[in-house]
Amino acid sequence: MKLGTATITAVNGKPVGSKPLRLARVKELVEPATTIRLTLTLPIVSVSEANNRQHWVAKRRRAIAQQQAVTVALKNNVLTVAWCADKPLTVELVRIGGKMLDDDNLHSAFKATRDAIAAFFGRDDGSELWTWKYDQEPGPQPQGVRIVIEG
Repeated sequence: MKLGTATITAVNGKPVGSKPLRLARVKELVEPATTIRLTLTLPIVSVSEANNRQHWVAKRRRAIAQQQAVTVALKNNVLTVAWCADKPLTVELVRIGGKMLDDDNLHSAFKATRDAIAAFFGRDDGSELWTWKYDQEPGPQPQGVRIVIEG
């Protein structure tokens, strides 16, 4: 999957294919569903904020850019997001490309992304309705973030 894409990858655990779905088909799949899996792949460069010694303005600009990218991607999938709004959700955040980060640095790299997802749903990111998972796929490929929301 290339960076900058978003697809509904599964409904009730069954794959729905890789072709774009018409709105009527999405409604048909989503409304009776008990679970939905939304996958977003965004060209966000995530860096560890824990060991970053940049000026606070540069850090803030990067955080705002990450939050805006996530918010726009979620707004473009508003039907799915509206359906999941009051359900417990599992969110997997995967850092693509770059060097391997240890566990605490990986969590700090996703701080702005996690805050943006929680804010979009109107919930605190520490709520019991969230389950957060973190992973990474280091390597020379272009850097990005894959967000998988399941609920």
